[in-house]
Amino acid sequence: MTNLVDAPRVRSLTGHLEDGLSRLEAAYPEVHRYIELGAEALETAEVSHDFQGIGISCRDAFINFADQIFSPDFSDGGENIEQNKTNDRIEITLRHYGKSRATKGLRRRAKDIQARAQALQHNRDASREAASWVLFHSAAALIELGDIIEAATGRSPLKRRYGHVICPECHTTDLYEEFIGNAEKGTNVLGCNTPTCFYLGWPQDLWPVPGE
Repeated sequence: MTNLVDAPRVRSLTGHLEDGLSRLEAAYPEVHRYIELGAEALETAEVSHDFQGIGISCRDAFINFADQIFSPDFSDGGENIEQNKTNDRIEITLRHYGKSRATKGLRRRAKDIQARAQALQHNRDASREAASWVLFHSAAALIELGDIIEAATGRSPLKRRYGHVICPECHTTDLYEEFIGNAEKGTNVLGCNTPTCFYLGWPQDLWPVPGE
């Protein structure tokens, strides 16, 4: 699997992000895949069109992140916020968890990064330097935002995404998530950690814990 820290010209910048990328992959695997797509593209990019695609990957990473953390219940009157209003969704979610004031600088930075990602996407003279900047800072901001949300919710990534689920064979709640596929297309499955149980299946097939 290609790692962001292996991408040319950002390797030295992103070495300290390795642990953060692991956390991002565990908590938000789809978001991580968009960042990984950008890293893979940067490895082979040669012309401006290639670098433009990295802007698209970073833009989509923010959109997907906002999709996962936002709920209409967080907004006034339970109003849904349009998908393209990524910054509004992130701000409303952080406000819901009491983190709006503490993250003002981070939200401003994330908004600027997204603006640069969109500019990169539409720039016919897009450069490697600009693409590297957008990729690095997108990853850094998403890691920081993800850490804040995970700490605020106090829930494991598995429980936050699927609620309480149990193995249909041995009835344990000790499960793990595994991604099957590649950075462009794939799906998540859940498996059982019990040594004597070898269950692996789709999340929707696992039983919810009664009353939760």
